[in-house]
Amino acid sequence: FFNDLEASTGRARANPKKASVAKAEKAIIDRYLIPFFDNATITSFSEPKLYEYLAWRKTIEYPARGAKIDRIRREASALRGIFEHAIRLGYLKRRDVPQLRLGAYIRLEEAACDLLGSRSPALTGSGTWL
Repeated sequence: FFNDLEASTGRARANPKKASVAKAEKAIIDRYLIPFFDNATITSFSEPKLYEYLAWRKTIEYPARGAKIDRIRREASALRGIFEHAIRLGYLKRRDVPQLRLGAYIRLEEAACDLLGSRSPALTGSGTWL
């Protein structure tokens, strides 16, 4: 699957804007998605596993501060692109794509911080995600 994705990234190089996006998404895939999901098939991705990924990402890059929420949003966008690619190749049907409700997840994190008295500006979209 990732070989097919790599080939489409190569085709995107003809358009500079698409090439830039493809390069950024390839970096996200290599740095975060492959290490976390390891050898899992795209059909084995589940909604709980996506939320496990979010929890892992909060600790992996900057353990003391958390990852920047804007970066997490870009990663979620890359993940959506991977699912769209899998649909185009016939690996998945649209109805089988797990939903990642990032906004709802962030609101839950904000509520937890409020309860603990440690509200983070990161959860509003700026700074880091704790």
